[in-house]
Amino acid sequence: MSPSLWWDNHALLNEIEADSAKLKEERIWLDIGTGESQGMVDPNRALAVVLNTVFSNGKAFEHLEVPGAKHEVDAFAARFDQVLEFLFGS
Repeated sequence: MSPSLWWDNHALLNEIEADSAKLKEERIWLDIGTGESQGMVDPNRALAVVLNTVFSNGKAFEHLEVPGAKHEVDAFAARFDQVLEFLFGS
């Protein structure tokens, strides 16, 4: 939820772009609120593009952009049920 992909000069994003094969056996939820800074939103979108390629079947990866949502607990709580359902649901 709302990862800080800008940190360490985009190190995590760069690592995933370079070698995403190890993620194929994972379930990944990625989300961001569009009310967050562009420095948060743009790298999140870039990661979503990479992960959509890795998870082309669409079953083990979910990306959500919440219009107007900010980087705050209330915004995270409002969508956390969706995260749990995706990761642990039937």
